[in-house]
Amino acid sequence: MIRANKIVQIVQIVALMIDSGLPCFKGEATLSKLRSRFQLDRSDSEAAQFMADRIADSYENKRTVMYGQFQKATNGIPY
Repeated sequence: MIRANKIVQIVQIVALMIDSGLPCFKGEATLSKLRSRFQLDRSDSEAAQFMADRIADSYENKRTVMYGQFQKATNGIPY
């Protein structure tokens, strides 16, 4: 229940930014995808494993590395 409450709070904060004009916030689709990442239908340990798998999938992924390089070059954000 604690995890669900925290997830609701995070989604509510992101919902406030939907109309910000930032390209990463694209309406209800953004909120729906965010909710699905938290895997509310799974136990805490299953949700944690799901997230660990997503991290493993993206670690050193060609697109992830290229995006990190782009962020560093254009925004000075180190990766």
